[in-house]
Amino acid sequence: MQLNKVFQTWDFDLAKKEVDKVIAEGYPVSQMLSQLFDVVVEVDDISDKQKARICKNLGEADKCIVEGADEYLQLLDMTSNTMRAPFVTCLKSSL
Repeated sequence: MQLNKVFQTWDFDLAKKEVDKVIAEGYPVSQMLSQLFDVVVEVDDISDKQKARICKNLGEADKCIVEGADEYLQLLDMTSNTMRAPFVTCLKSSL
């Protein structure tokens, strides 16, 4: 699984391809979100604000999946929002 590598890019098409691959291979999305949470917490090269934004995205996606939302759409939404997190945090801190 290379989904965590996609977060470092700005390539939505690459993100979509990776999400398609994850879903096609049948990975349990809830477990993946939990594992991604662990990875984000351990990363040292992003700020606490960025980590908080990413973890919030992970939590929102997990909540929606538990409530019956489509796993594919939630994973795609979480991925696109997580890719934007460092940029949005940098913009807010510069305002």
